[in-house]
Amino acid sequence: MHNVGENLTETKDFNLPSSAKDKEAILDALIKGLKPGEQMLIFRTRADDTEKTALKLAQSIPVSEIPRQIRDRIMLLEDSPLRSFLNKYIERRIVYHNAGLSVEERRLIEQLFNEGIVQIIVATATLATGVNMPADMVVVADFRRWDHSRRTNMPIDVAEYKNCAGRAGRYGKRTRGISLILAEHSGQTNQLERNYILGDPPELESAIPMQRELAQQLLGVIGGQLADNKSDIVGLFCDSFAFRSFYEPNKCETELTQAIDTGIDQLLALGLITEEDGKFKVTPLGNVAARSGVYLSLIHISEP
Repeated sequence: MHNVGENLTETKDFNLPSSAKDKEAILDALIKGLKPGEQMLIFRTRADDTEKTALKLAQSIPVSEIPRQIRDRIMLLEDSPLRSFLNKYIERRIVYHNAGLSVEERRLIEQLFNEGIVQIIVATATLATGVNMPADMVVVADFRRWDHSRRTNMPIDVAEYKNCAGRAGRYGKRTRGISLILAEHSGQTNQLERNYILGDPPELESAIPMQRELAQQLLGVIGGQLADNKSDIVGLFCDSFAFRSFYEPNKCETELTQAIDTGIDQLLALGLITEEDGKFKVTPLGNVAARSGVYLSLIHISEP
């Protein structure tokens, strides 16, 4: 564990039970150490793992009474796996959060966490991007992510770790916050401390211009209901850091619009989105692709 405040880093060992041989066992022990009113964010690199981990951890969390009006708010959501999870486990005060959720689902989770109803969220790093949700404890449970181009697991970058760990601390409510990164074995602890806790993040660059196609980002934009028509999609990208730092300075605005057109055509051809009256909507297949993190270049169309 590291705790940084006033340029001071202190190290502390957690006395975990000897039976804690996997991540869920370690996380379960950490949850049991939370005090009443304390909240935790757990970050996983795969969307599927957020659901699996939340489900497994929920089994050992004690039930607590939930006001009826909270259940009424949950029932306002469209029927979905998340609504089913909330109906069953909201009394355990744990839930998951990833890019595969709808805007309404994400908004409700964030509201319930800020209101103190939800105590633990298992999330992908999307939660740490542009969302003000501080917690008493942050656990970065994975430091490797599958790299589709290299066909192997690669370490996450320092900036992602710092962004997730930066959720630890509750200004005006607590004097400190705790952030943890889980090693796969004890021999990695010194390396993780050097690389992530003491490491400096690289100069900020947008990943969007580095990719050959925008289809992956467009699927997330449409699936997340951030925009559902061509004009709004273009406007969203033109307000992005990628546009200000790359496309605009390099006078590539036309190339960006063309790339968006190409990406939309790819999504339509793959059957991941549909278009009706100029509005786009993610198909069930597209929703699965977005939720699972499947790289679009791996999806092929089979000719009849």
